[in-house]
Amino acid sequence: MMVKRKFILLGVVLWLVSCYVFLSIPGAIGEKNLDSSITIKIYDNLDGKKIIIDSFHGAYYTTLFDFITANMTSYGASVTVMNESYVFDPTVDIMMYSTLNKTLSIEHKDALKQWFGGESKTLWIAGDSDYSGLFIQTEANSILDLLGAHVRFDAGSVEDLESNSGAVYRVMANETGDGLISSIVTEGVERVLFHGPTAILGYNDGLFDLRTSLIENVEVIMYSSAAAIIKDGDLSNNEFDFYIKSSMNGSYPMLVIEKIGDSYLIVSGDTTFSDYKNSYGTVDINDGSPTQGSILVDQILDFCVESTIDEDPPLVYSSGDLNYLLGEMDNEISWIVTDDNPGDYFIYFNSYLIITHSWVSGETITLNVDGLQVGTYNYTILVYDKFDNYATSQIIVEVSETVVSELNLAHVVVPLFFGVMVLIRKKK
Repeated sequence: MMVKRKFILLGVVLWLVSCYVFLSIPGAIGEKNLDSSITIKIYDNLDGKKIIIDSFHGAYYTTLFDFITANMTSYGASVTVMNESYVFDPTVDIMMYSTLNKTLSIEHKDALKQWFGGESKTLWIAGDSDYSGLFIQTEANSILDLLGAHVRFDAGSVEDLESNSGAVYRVMANETGDGLISSIVTEGVERVLFHGPTAILGYNDGLFDLRTSLIENVEVIMYSSAAAIIKDGDLSNNEFDFYIKSSMNGSYPMLVIEKIGDSYLIVSGDTTFSDYKNSYGTVDINDGSPTQGSILVDQILDFCVESTIDEDPPLVYSSGDLNYLLGEMDNEISWIVTDDNPGDYFIYFNSYLIITHSWVSGETITLNVDGLQVGTYNYTILVYDKFDNYATSQIIVEVSETVVSELNLAHVVVPLFFGVMVLIRKKK
């Protein structure tokens, strides 16, 4: 009898030891970290592009373009500023007219029209107000008509008592458009200087207000503030004295992009890309506050030279569902996303947003999922490109209580073993 009790007591001790071993494995919710590099904006679409800035046919004040030349050169583009008579270069990728005011020759007009009708060209025509008498919009509007554009220059002068750079005629445009192109090219843009500018009109068998009417393939990118007004010089008196007759003030279109065929036309009420008053810059020279002229211009040009709108969603490749045992470490899930126009991604943990970040095409987005308790978890990534195309991918992570299963086995096997031994001994 004494031997049997000792045998049973030994079995109980072994059972308790086994329980302690299995139950001592810790488990806690761990921190979820993302291994991903920060995206640095690179204007790689401008690499190798040939840019001409024409200051010969206008540009009374805006004759210096050192800042944009330096930036474009750093992106791999070549820039030539034309401030004397020249022969139009049909090999150019981007043509920029500063305060277009002088009459273009018939040969120049023909070459410009033929060039712009080609594949993937970018044309920027900058205007001005007629307040000083240095800009009359007639020639610029005739060029827009020649190209079949649906925009025109107004003849008035935009002023702003509230959003300005130290003078009412130094207008700080601070409203952005809500279209697809605008959402891309105005990223990070809050205010841009338009010095003594005019506004932009719509045209479709007659002039119309771009604030209240839309036209296909035409997008307003920047507006003046709602406090802006229109003044009339009145050094011109024609149909283009349009906004001065309107009962609606404020939010005047300052910069517009129109897609014509495979090419893009940019029309602005001032030469936003010039050095004058640091229009193309990041600092307001009046008070030192930040502006985003160069950011806006660079993003517009980088977008337009690509000359396509992406309609395809990103491709997402996942590492697949994951199973691991409670307490195991170094568990990771990952996605690789590819697209020509990377944007932002959002990672959800059981429908709760836990990470927002930008992404680079082809890079691996990795997430550590250690420390979860026993259960099933849903990790979903939502990926957007710059054109608002999106894709999702779901990974299921299951944490198994294999440890507990072994413990249950110990619950059964160990007592059963000793129970059998006791029975055998008893029979003897």
